[in-house]
Amino acid sequence: MNGCICCTVRGDLVEALKRLRKRLATFKFDGVIIETTGLADPAPVAQTFFVDEVISEMYSLDSIITVADAKCILDRLHDEKPEGVENEAVEQVCFADNVLLNKTNLADEEKLAKIEKEIKALNPTTKILRCLHSKVDPKELLNIKAFELDRVLDFDPEFLDEEAEHMLACTMKLSHLYPAKSREMSTKF
Repeated sequence: MNGCICCTVRGDLVEALKRLRKRLATFKFDGVIIETTGLADPAPVAQTFFVDEVISEMYSLDSIITVADAKCILDRLHDEKPEGVENEAVEQVCFADNVLLNKTNLADEEKLAKIEKEIKALNPTTKILRCLHSKVDPKELLNIKAFELDRVLDFDPEFLDEEAEHMLACTMKLSHLYPAKSREMSTKF
């Protein structure tokens, strides 16, 4: 580890995933859900499942889910950032296999259609699920095998290059790492 935040977080994530796997003998779980802060770039967490040999043998990445607030997502997608700084909202939408378009009661149908059009312009393959209070049938989100490495490599060719990722100022905080209890999830999430 070189001390950067993405290495520190990745190291913590790897160790937590290894500890969880060791506990399988006494504590059975179906999968792991990793929730990051809303400002996080999903790339470092997703990358962990491919660049760390031990983790890639223990786990598989099922999908990346992004929650978008219908009231303010258009503003977030159009936020002006200084040169060299990524727009986190754009990154999250680009990486998402599913976008939960939340708080749909705060936008009229015209605005919702515009939001969906902009999301699809950034990520034509993402599935958009309208919801209130982020309530969605778990079957729509879990054990869906939606993550496609080739799709990510199309828009981020350096995704598997750890050194290139270190050049980015990726800031994220792992806010929750907990075993999932859903029987609908497979042992490999």
